[in-house]
Amino acid sequence: MSVPAPFEVIPVDGGYTWRLISSCGRPLVYPQETYPNDFAAADAAKAARADLHARSSMIDEVAHP
Repeated sequence: MSVPAPFEVIPVDGGYTWRLISSCGRPLVYPQETYPNDFAAADAAKAARADLHARSSMIDEVAHP
């Protein structure tokens, strides 16, 4: 089982956004949404990370039954 992708919360004009970070340190996802505070951005990143993990797990199950 792999480690969930880490994320970072970034201040932007008028709020915050987030990025998923690969194991080599490069950003993988640049969402367009902004959030009113860093907690809301972190929650959105956690939800996206969980969704990505769920989708990849389904693909892995089909490829390696």
